[in-house]
Order: sequence, then C-alpha cells, then structure tokens
Amino acid sequence: MSNVRKSETLDIEFASFFQKSFLAMALLSPQWDILRVNPAFCKLLDYAEEDTTAFPFIHLLHPQETARAEELFGRMISGLAMKSVETVCLNSEGRPVPVLLSLCPASERKVGEDILVLTLEDLSFQKQVQNRLEYLTNYDCVTGLIKATMFRDRLEHAISRASREKTRLGLVMLSLRRFKKLNESFGRRAGNLILKEVAGRLGACLRESDTICRQRGDKFLLLLEKIEETPQIMVVLEKIFRELEMPFFFEELEFFLVPRVGIALYPEDGETADHLMENVETAMNRSRQEGRCKFQFYTRKMHSRARERLELEGSLHRALEWGEFVIHYQPQLELKSGVITAVEALLRWNHPERGLVAPNDFIPALEETGLITSVGEWTLQKACAQAALWGGDQDPPLRLAINISARQFLERDFLAIVKKALDDSGLPPHQLEMEITESILIKDIEESASILSGLSRMGIRISIDDFGTGYSSLVFLQRFPLQALKIDRSFIRGVPRHGESTAIACGILSLARNLGLEVTAEGVERQEQLRCLKDWGCQQIQGFLLAPPLSSEDFHQWMKNEWPQLKDRIFCPSSQRIFCGK
Repeated sequence: MSNVRKSETLDIEFASFFQKSFLAMALLSPQWDILRVNPAFCKLLDYAEEDTTAFPFIHLLHPQETARAEELFGRMISGLAMKSVETVCLNSEGRPVPVLLSLCPASERKVGEDILVLTLEDLSFQKQVQNRLEYLTNYDCVTGLIKATMFRDRLEHAISRASREKTRLGLVMLSLRRFKKLNESFGRRAGNLILKEVAGRLGACLRESDTICRQRGDKFLLLLEKIEETPQIMVVLEKIFRELEMPFFFEELEFFLVPRVGIALYPEDGETADHLMENVETAMNRSRQEGRCKFQFYTRKMHSRARERLELEGSLHRALEWGEFVIHYQPQLELKSGVITAVEALLRWNHPERGLVAPNDFIPALEETGLITSVGEWTLQKACAQAALWGGDQDPPLRLAINISARQFLERDFLAIVKKALDDSGLPPHQLEMEITESILIKDIEESASILSGLSRMGIRISIDDFGTGYSSLVFLQRFPLQALKIDRSFIRGVPRHGESTAIACGILSLARNLGLEVTAEGVERQEQLRCLKDWGCQQIQGFLLAPPLSSEDFHQWMKNEWPQLKDRIFCPSSQRIFCGK
C-alpha cells in the first residue's frame, strides 16, 4: 500500500509541475500523437489546448525538420537515452519558432508506461542574438556588404574554382579620394551615408556572380569571376567611373568623389589570395600616387618599388639613432640690400649605401610612419644650435627658416618643444621663422590659430610656405598672425616667359604688398627671374641661382669665398641696380 500511495503522490506532483512549468511541455503517445499539453506549450505555439490533440506532434514541425525528428523519436522508442536537439516548430499562423526539443520516457516521470514527455525551450531571443552577432561578424553595419574575412574566404574558393576550370579572375581595390576630407568636415553620419550610397552604386555595376566588400574606411574590394579577356574588366570599370562621377548629396550639399582603382589578375599577378591582395593594394597605391590616373593594373615593376619602399621605411627607423640625418642650408637673398639675411634648414638623409636620399623619397615615409615627430624635433634642435653659432659671425645675424610638418605642428607639446630648442641653443626668437603650409592650417583652424598665436607671442616669425598650391584662402591671411609668404617654385619656373605663371606671381606679390606681408620666391634659377622679381617688389629670393642646399661647413665656406664673387656678377658694380630682362 505504501508503494501505491507514493506513486499516486508523484503523479499529483508531476501534474502540478506540468501545469505550472514555464517550459512548453506535452505528453506524446508512442505514435507521436499529442495526448496533453500545458499552458506554456499553447502560449509558445499560439494554439488552443483542444486544437493540439487533433494531429501528431510531428505536424507542428517545420517541413525541413521532419526527417531529423523522426530519427530522434525512433531512437527514443528504441530505448536510447534522453536526447535534446535544436529544431524549428511552426505556430498556428505558420511562422517558425526555434526551440530546443527534449524527449524522455514517461516511466522516468511515473506518469504511465509507453508515454513520452516532450519539452520545448524557446530559442527565439538566443537566435536573434546569435544571428545579430553573426551579422556583425560577417557584414559591415554601414553598407551591408560582407567584411574582409568573408571576402577572403570567397576569394580563396574562387581561386580554387578558377584553377580547376582554367579560368581567370580579377581582383579590384577601390579607394575614394576626398572622402577623408568630407568625413572630417561634416562628421561620421555624412560619411556613412555616402559610403552606403557608394556601395549601392558599385553593386549595380556588378554581375550576380561577382562579390563586393568594404575592406575598411573608404576602401572597397571587388571580385570578378570568370574573366576571359582584360576588356571585360574595363567594361566594369567604365560603369563604376560613370556611377561614382555622379554627384553625392548630403543635406542639400553636393559632393564629388574621385575613385582610385588598382587591379590584379589571377593567375598572372598571383596564384594565392595573399599574393593577389598584396599586389592589388600595390596597384591601388600607385594609382593614388599618380594623381591623374584613375586606375592601375599591377605590374612586377610596382612590386619592386613597393619592396624598396618597405626596405626604406625599415632603414628610417634606425636612421635617427645611427646619426644618418643631416641638415643642409640654402641661403635667402634680400634683393633691396643685396645681403644674405636668412637660410632655410632642409633635412637630408645620408643613407650608408645609397648616399643622399631625395627628400621626396623619404619625407612622405616619415609622415606616414609617424617618425616625423621625433625627426622634426631633432631637426629643430640641431638647426637652432647651428643658427646660434652663426649669429656671432654674421651682421645682421642670419634668420633661420624651418619647415614644420602637420604631425609636428599639431602635437600637444609643440610650443614647449620650440621653446626648449630656443632656450637650449640661445637663439633669439626673432631669428627663427616657422614655415607652415596651407594644408596644415585647414586641418584644425581653431587649434592652428591658437598655436600660431603662441609662436607669435614668443616673437617667432611665421610664413606660409608654397603659397598658391594649397587652399589659398584669404581667411588665413586675415585670421592668422603671419609676416611672410613664399611663392612656390612651380610659379617661378615660368617667369617671365609664361603668361600664367607671371600673372600668378605678380598677383601674389600685389596681394602681399597690400596686406603688409613680405614675399620670398623659391626656385629662382635664372638671372632674368631675379630681375623681374626685383622690379615687381619681391623682397627675397631663394634658389640654385644663389646656391644649392649646403652642409653647415660648406655654407660657411660659400659665404666667405663664393658669395662675394657671385654678388658682383649678379649686381652691377657701378649702380647696384638690377634691371628686368625682356
């Protein structure tokens, strides 16, 4: 009797648990017919209790899940252990509901022989989270395109297919010139909207078999499969250029972006994903450097150039420590007095194997690697010390002009670095001239104004370098504490033979005169240029007509021995007057 009472008690306990459980539960017959369901089951699948007993439970499963359910039930009937599996049910309206389905023999619950107890755990929220995580892992949330990791998988599979089928494929990398400026000027929201539209326009140019991804920033990758001839790629590129040359709009503002494209082909430009990715980026960078060229196909010559650049960057990291940087000085002549009044300090790299490396070959690399900050500080310290040494030998003392890079100028402690260079060297602040390019000032106008005001308060002279080649905004000339402009050599080169160059040079001189600014003309190489600049009111010149950039020792000798003779040839001994040649 005690055993019967215990079983009855367990039945009552299970019945109470069955009804109150938050898990969806059902009792099934060996034929999988639903015998009874609890309220949680009805709520999960949106069925009335009386409707659930009209058909086998398997009819509530998604059709694609039926075979797996039959296998599960078969294993259970065969007496195997409890089994749980993720599956999908359909609710009363036919919508899928992801669940974790579990089965166990009823004998374990003491509710009757040959009865199965089924539980369903709702996985909707977990699936939503899982799907969202998978989406964020594989897809770009701005454009909806796949990310680089998934693109690489598709590229590797495409290479395998192309290898088997003996076909070619094209890998295209595209970046957007001017996008960074747009993003900085109008914020990330504007940038994201433009990127989304770019993605849509690119997608409209591709076939269904092609793949597109946003790699990072403003870079996109396009995979073009089954390419028979190179002209096929050109057709796609022409479509892309037509689409991207159309204006973009943000809050009624109109923008134009310029695509720069690199192309690498399989198998001639690489037989692995790594090689193709490396080579297509090399081609894209070459397209960006060329400026006028919208696209570049990869060539082996580019690879050797890229390798040289990497080796150069590696050597740059050791150059400062090993004392390979040197400073050369180029004199500036005051035309009115015929006196050398200033020198410009110019950084040079004396490579142990290559000799003197051209500035255009290593200055951009210093900027990109961030080394320009430490190298720029060393240059400032060294040049100020040298100028202070010359101060006692020259009357009037030479003014030192020095270029400042964007990274260096916007460093938080830039003013402190300048002050330390002056204090350590003993160079009077009025003998130091900072040459700033217009592109530096546009990056952060408020911060630039603050830094320039700090330099001005120290007594340092400030000039705009390469005037006319950047933004040439008159706002700069009004807002910032400037004393001088430097006319870029590209405008001086054509004086006086080319009308446009002459007009620009004269215009800058007239503007500067009206604003009370002095002007230095760089790149003066012919005496006729000097004569015209003198007549037009230019205060100073600099260029190979006087001297190339010289080491400190060579400059000292030049001033002592060569300049007196050169001065006699430039100026007429009798009247010291310079005439403008026709």
